[in-house]
Formats: sequence, structure tokens, C-alpha cells
Amino acid sequence: RSGGILGTLKVPEGEVLKANFYSRSRFFTSSADGSIFLWNTKELAQASPTLLKCKIF
Repeated sequence: RSGGILGTLKVPEGEVLKANFYSRSRFFTSSADGSIFLWNTKELAQASPTLLKCKIF
């Protein structure tokens, strides 16, 4: 609650286009390469493997 940085997440290759919280401790990111990841903020790590990989037209 100090407003300081608690940690960093290693982002997959490609520009992150959007991030949305799913719950208090998890959020999704979508990247320019078409991948979507679920992240766990408590562990500061990826919560699951790539959920979706698709071509963006």
C-alpha cells in the first residue's frame, strides 16, 4: 500500500496491447502476437501457459 514497486513480471515477446484484472490476484494480458496470458500477482508469475494463440487481422 506504499505505492512502491513490489515486483516485475516477465512479459512474453510482443507488445502488450491490453491488461484486465480477472480477480484481486489475477489478470489477463493480450499481446500483439495474438497470445493471451493469465497472470498471478501473488506469485508475480504467469499463472498458466498461453491460453490462446491466433492471427489478428
